[in-house]
Amino acid sequence: VFDLDHVTGDVEHLIFRFRVNNDTQQPSVYFIDDIVINSLGFDESFAEPEWDLSLPSLAGVYADFFHFGNILEPGLIESNPNGVIDMFLHHYNALTAENAMKPDSISGGNLTAVRPTDAEGNLPSELLDQARTMVDFAEEHGLYMVGHTLVWHEQSARWLYRNGDTGEFLTRAEAMENMRWFIEQYAGYFEGRIHAWDVTNEVFTNAGGANNPNAGTAVNPLAPHMQNIDPSRIHPVGSWQRALRNYASWYQAFANGADFEAGETGSDYIYYSFVFARRYAPTATLIYNDFNEEFPAKTAAMANMTEALNARWAQDAVNNPAFGNPSHPDYGRLLIEAIGMQAHYNQNTNWNNVRNAIERFAATGARIHVTELDIQFTNAAAPFELSEAQLELQANWFAQLFAWYVEFADYIDRVSIWGRE
Repeated sequence: VFDLDHVTGDVEHLIFRFRVNNDTQQPSVYFIDDIVINSLGFDESFAEPEWDLSLPSLAGVYADFFHFGNILEPGLIESNPNGVIDMFLHHYNALTAENAMKPDSISGGNLTAVRPTDAEGNLPSELLDQARTMVDFAEEHGLYMVGHTLVWHEQSARWLYRNGDTGEFLTRAEAMENMRWFIEQYAGYFEGRIHAWDVTNEVFTNAGGANNPNAGTAVNPLAPHMQNIDPSRIHPVGSWQRALRNYASWYQAFANGADFEAGETGSDYIYYSFVFARRYAPTATLIYNDFNEEFPAKTAAMANMTEALNARWAQDAVNNPAFGNPSHPDYGRLLIEAIGMQAHYNQNTNWNNVRNAIERFAATGARIHVTELDIQFTNAAAPFELSEAQLELQANWFAQLFAWYVEFADYIDRVSIWGRE
């Protein structure tokens, strides 16, 4: 039984998200049935949030160090319940959409099997409505706008990487063209209006690849065209590719028809997602974003991937317009320009590992964005209620984190909280 406490206003959607932090993978599909929703009436004891806008602005406190942001959704922007927008504009100067700009919202929905187009063959304008609301709001108030996200193994339409009739994975060439078209239609539409993009999201398992010879090689489900592939032919033991979710749909489609002997693999989808994002959103900072980034093996995989793909880009005479041209304005510019630390921490977080991750990511030459910061207590006595001891501990952890963020401010562009209350 799941009790949803402290809900205000009309409930239009219930979103269930399951996070499996201690296994080697997150299942991407769940089936939930036998749902019964009973309204228990209004809880008179629950007080509506009251924002004390006389408190110093958080964005103002950290103005000399980095942008300070949070999440919103179009419905909140349009209705401003309990003055949440006034609070947001007081405390934050960076904006991320919680769900409205994820791929499923733009590509037609998770189960959409055929590419949606208008009469001219473009992405239908109405699919961009929610994202447009976010970007318009950010522009109106001078906020640093973050696009979240372009390529993800979850919350993405089936047509991107599967055949609409058979359900089988598309070929490498077909999936690559769908990716290019989608990024052109989406990121290209907002070019010049979005400051940074979470280009690719959560490609790694938690097992890491540095010391685990089996990581990313024996997890399922795999498509038939990958069943008999010897992983040693594709990715060497200890490589960052061994830490990938090779069961992810984008990976499997890019592997379908790959010339392994020529060095092509399913992992190329990551590189091309950034290539297309740079092509169609040339003014935006391009971010790779992931959670549990403080796990040492995952820290290594994320940093090694960033360095490897940036080195590949520097030598890419086909896709990099600045290759061999020192006079080009983008000469020397990185492809993956920032690493996104989701920073979903809890009472079991190893804080030394967090600092080590900051140091390692800074060493890549890429910038750092703290993208989804929260500190949760999964053993809280009741929903939304922490003990006095937990509240004090949480406050101390936030204080330590922000001391580190200020210390490393030369490498950090933004810190965004994931939640407002």
